[in-house]
Order: sequence, then C-alpha cells, then structure tokens
Amino acid sequence: MPITGDMLLKEMKSFKEYAGFDGGISKLEKIVDEFEENNHPTTPGNPSREIKSVTETAYQRAIFYDKAGSILKLTPNEDAHVIWKDLEVPLTFSGNSRRACADLIGRSRDNYIIGELKYYNNSSNMRPEYAIFEVLIYYWLITENIDGLMEHNVSHEGYDISWEAFFGEEQYLVVGANKKYWDYWLKSGTNDKFSYRKAAKNNEQGFDKKSSNGENLSSLVKYLNRKYSVNIICFKTPDCDFEAQKGEKETYIPELDNTQPFLWERLFDNND
Repeated sequence: MPITGDMLLKEMKSFKEYAGFDGGISKLEKIVDEFEENNHPTTPGNPSREIKSVTETAYQRAIFYDKAGSILKLTPNEDAHVIWKDLEVPLTFSGNSRRACADLIGRSRDNYIIGELKYYNNSSNMRPEYAIFEVLIYYWLITENIDGLMEHNVSHEGYDISWEAFFGEEQYLVVGANKKYWDYWLKSGTNDKFSYRKAAKNNEQGFDKKSSNGENLSSLVKYLNRKYSVNIICFKTPDCDFEAQKGEKETYIPELDNTQPFLWERLFDNND
C-alpha cells in the first residue's frame, strides 16, 4: 500500500492512543503535517569528522567513516556487507534552515539502506517507537521528493547516492542502536513506565498492555511492514567508549572498537 502523509498521521495518532504515551511522536507528526512540496534546493556542507560529541553524533560518524563497512542481516539467513554512501542527508526542500535528514544512506549489492541511529550512554529520551516511525517518515519523504533529490543530486560533495536507482532496487529501513540503548528500553516487563498502559487486546497495531515492551515493538514493526510493504528492521550494535577516546581533548575523531566490519545484530526476527 502506498504511504501518504494522512496515513502516517493516523498511524501515529492511533499509536499514542493505544500505547498511552506520546514518546516524542508529536514532533514527528509536525514534520508530516507541515510538509509541503517546496523548491528550495540544498547543497549540504560536509559534516565534520573531528567533533566534540561523545553520544549519537559520535556513533554516526564512527559508523560512517569506518573503512571496513558494516555487516547487517537484511534477511534472517544472509549477511549483507553495507557500504555507507552518505550521512546527515536532507530529504526536504523547505525553506527551513533545519530540515529532516537521514542519519545514513547506504547500499549493499542491489539494496538501499536508510539508517536511523539512536545511542545510549548515560541517558536516552528517544524511545525505539520514535525511531521506527522516524525512519518510516524519512522513507515517505524520499518517495515524495525523489524527483527533486535526483534533479539536484542531493548529497554531500564527494559522495554519490545515485537517487535514480533508489526505487529500482529493494529498500531497507534500519533502526540501529548500541547495546546499552536496547538493554535500557527492553529491560522492562509490564506494569511499569515502559508498558503500553492503554493497549486494548485486539487493536490494529497488535499491542497488548500485558506484553513486554519488546513484544509490542515487534508487533509494531511487523504491522507496519505488512501494511505498507516496507522492510523496517531493528539492529543492536556493540557499545563504543567515545568518552575514553575523547579523553581531555576538546575535539577528537570517534572510531569503532573493531578491525573487522561492524556487526549489527538483528532483533525481532518474527518481523518477516
């Protein structure tokens, strides 16, 4: 089923009603609600590799600039070697200085990967459900703006996404986060602040207030994949000690703690 902005707004409204919390979803609703087919081409400046951050930005830069690439199970039985083609890619042509951007765009053989990253160090206020809807919205923005993305070859200087091939191949919508992030959000059972307190047993999105957060996340991903014929997959990656890498320096170049391709562990294998 083709995705429309109205459909996304309806899904997010239903999610909030069933789950009993906002989880930052209102911020995403605003992106969809305010979308217009504007024509303000963008030439993004190259993101700095040397940074101050020891959190999500460091995680993004370390993954993108890792020469070995990443290994993801895009299907349950096959490892895919993903080469990241660009990062922090603007997907809209609005006149706003801050536009919706995909954390990572990558390719593996004939597949395109849209990557949304979350990172936990000492805290994390962005739930996995937020990231799941976020990456789906970014996919929708690409479908709405593909002509402009091709015409203006939207990418950072020196990088080539090849937008013209995007819909001729398979697309995977990936949520990637470090082990501490998933340990934090999946550690909870029921009857606590993480549970879906208002979920009826037979709601359309498959939530159950008696289920664990992991089970409800799995239900959400499976439901969205089936209804919209997309491939949303959640992955867990190893932790990295960016604080130790930075030390006392004002800026540093974050790196992954690996010499081989970065391994992403697939979660919720009943998505398919």
